[in-house]
Amino acid sequence: MMPKLRWTDQESSRAVHLYWKGKTHPEIAADIGRTASSIASHLESIDWGRAPRGFIGQERVIKMADTSGPPISEWQQRDRDRRAALSHPTFTAAFFGDPLPGYSALDRRGQTA
Repeated sequence: MMPKLRWTDQESSRAVHLYWKGKTHPEIAADIGRTASSIASHLESIDWGRAPRGFIGQERVIKMADTSGPPISEWQQRDRDRRAALSHPTFTAAFFGDPLPGYSALDRRGQTA
């Protein structure tokens, strides 16, 4: 069994950059020189929501080579903006994570896809 090697900042940055470009785990592994399972484990350990221009990993912030992020289509931008304009009707609904108005199963029951 091979010893575990720590990820360098450059390897982490490169792995995320390639992932955002749409590369698969085996393709990233071939580029970096690690196994596909190592790539998958490392990418799963990243807290994507906490640092949009970098990422938290091993208690350090790693600056990204490409900070543009994954491409977002127009419909995704419209949906994001529409959801951002909505708010929970009560503090309790927000605290307990109730769906936003129009997004619960009951609200969508009469809608057609």
